[in-house]
Amino acid sequence: MQQAIITHTDGIATDGSVLVEILVVNDSQVDRQIDVPAVVAGQLQGDRADMVSLERADDTSSRLALAPGAFATVRYKLNLGADSATMAGNRLISIPQWNTAQVSVKAPRREVAISEPERGTIAPVANHAGHPPVQSRLEREENRFLANFSPYEPSYIVFGNAKDSEWRVQLSFKYRLLGTAADGARPSWRDGLYFGFTNKLFWDIASDSSFRDANYLPELFYRTPEFALSSHTGAGLQVGLQHESNGRAGKVQGRSVNNVYISPTVSQQLGDGYRLSLAPRAMLLVGGKAGNPDILKYRGASSLDISLGKDDGLLLSASGRYNFNSGKGGLETDLSYPIDRFLGGPNLYLFVQSFTGYGESLFDYNRRMNRLRIGFAITR
Repeated sequence: MQQAIITHTDGIATDGSVLVEILVVNDSQVDRQIDVPAVVAGQLQGDRADMVSLERADDTSSRLALAPGAFATVRYKLNLGADSATMAGNRLISIPQWNTAQVSVKAPRREVAISEPERGTIAPVANHAGHPPVQSRLEREENRFLANFSPYEPSYIVFGNAKDSEWRVQLSFKYRLLGTAADGARPSWRDGLYFGFTNKLFWDIASDSSFRDANYLPELFYRTPEFALSSHTGAGLQVGLQHESNGRAGKVQGRSVNNVYISPTVSQQLGDGYRLSLAPRAMLLVGGKAGNPDILKYRGASSLDISLGKDDGLLLSASGRYNFNSGKGGLETDLSYPIDRFLGGPNLYLFVQSFTGYGESLFDYNRRMNRLRIGFAITR
């Protein structure tokens, strides 16, 4: 298939199905016979990525004959069933194997009426994205820049009553460095290259110092699109280089460490909107370990992230690290729930966090702690 472009989706029907229309283009210089599979794997993108199956519509042929430069429309049916409200939301759909751009699942089919222009005038050009046909150069570039930003790790503020680290604040984002998808172009391998940044602040408000510790984690990573293992199972891979430091000078308080990591991911749809995700990570420390030469003893070189829940409900996430030689490690658990589900109002999450073990912060990497905090998150 030379090019495949999702032109639009019809709104969700009463049976939970969505009709997806795809434009197939032969951009080669020869005639082509193109097979149209009975089933293709799609990806719903939002706060999370879900793999779904699309079935070829009855009125679509299983094979197309296209001359050079010709095109045809094929139709697929996305069946969400009883989970349609949960699965769809305000999300985007794409077909990774055909490298299609993302289109809103809930966007209704638009019919554009074009009237004959008066003599001597120029007819306006319809914009398929619904934007004004004229934008200033500055606005176009600014929108493209902002569109490359997205959440990364959870961002929150939580409070506990333990000594030394009552408050914990975390802010995190990622930026697509070479993304073509942000400006509406066809997705490519470059879309997976990101710069990520996470800032962790540990604040004892009862003391005179502003922060007990502040950890900065810039990283460069590449993330593959999630691909389908089955109709309910997806997998992906992330590899990266991460620096972690607390920004302090000297051997007494200064801490820093660098690592190269690889992290495969697997996700399984459990029904009723629930999803289970597993992401083991293997790390290799590179360069020096300023201020913490024995950090591997307390934090280990591997970790496992697990999450269970659904986008519009309860979500339980856990991240554990362990060194089998020393018997030391740490476990952090986050439990969150959308506030607007029971109070309405702001799009925030009630956030409960616990930590036990070593290495919650770089400054206290060799000190065992037990923490329980509660607060609010803006992303999870």
